Amino acid sequence: MGKYNDGSLAARRELAARLYAGMKAASAATQLRPAGRLASRTAPLTLPPRAPSKPFEDISDPTLRYRTAITHAFARRKQPLEVTSVDLGGVRILHLPGEPLLEFQLFAQRLLPAEFVAVSGYGDISPGYLCPDRAFEEGGYEPSASNHLPGGESLVKEAIRRVLGA
Repeated sequence: MGKYNDGSLAARRELAARLYAGMKAASAATQLRPAGRLASRTAPLTLPPRAPSKPFEDISDPTLRYRTAITHAFARRKQPLEVTSVDLGGVRILHLPGEPLLEFQLFAQRLLPAEFVAVSGYGDISPGYLCPDRAFEEGGYEPSASNHLPGGESLVKEAIRRVLGA
């Protein structure tokens, strides 16, 4: 919202008007229909973990200590993550662990172009950002805050294929 709101009263009013117009248009475009078939699928996902850089006990900054503790926990994790989907007859809801980058939403939509596919994240926060391999080469914040290494993209995509039945 900061992109549209500089804190001034005029900007806040403009933002409120844009939000209202968007909600009104979405409501007008809503089409109700029976859900049809209901099915769910789950697939295990094990990602290559990033090695922790230092013991979290040695870190005094609370935020950095928390992030480092998650990295340690993820590196020691034995149980696979879960990728899940719910099929409501033409509507698929895909639920991924971590905070997935847009690449995975686009991939899922390409698998089922005739259906509505929505992707949600944070099924398990321990992997941090769920990054395609290319992101590690490009750099930036997300791969630096990911607890998995390059090589995870193909594993995530295979789990997506399995739960979407594609």
